[in-house]
Amino acid sequence: CELFGMNAEEKTAEFIDEAWIFTASPQGKKVERQMRRIGRSYNNAEFFISQSTKDALHEDDTGNFGVAFAFDEPNEREEVLRWMNLEPSEENKKMLESMFQGQCLFKDIYGRTAKISIECLFDEWMG
Repeated sequence: CELFGMNAEEKTAEFIDEAWIFTASPQGKKVERQMRRIGRSYNNAEFFISQSTKDALHEDDTGNFGVAFAFDEPNEREEVLRWMNLEPSEENKKMLESMFQGQCLFKDIYGRTAKISIECLFDEWMG
């Protein structure tokens, strides 16, 4: 994992699903930090896919994320809002709670956050 993407001639992207595995142990955290360093050095993309903000929120890592998507998670609404640079006010919690399937919050590389809707482009994908 740490060496993937070190060829400057190649464009690489790493999709890390169930990323909690990397945050569950000191060894995993070390590997993930090294992957980020390599990714930044070689301009690679890393997709950190998790079901919880707790898996991705590290006080010293908050500046390392480019864009983020967050769907409503009833047990973590305040954390989701903070991660997405929104105040955890009652109004924002209600906005998050009222999102329907396919809607999520999107944060861009400048820290701006908006609510977006994801739609299925092709009928064959519906299955």
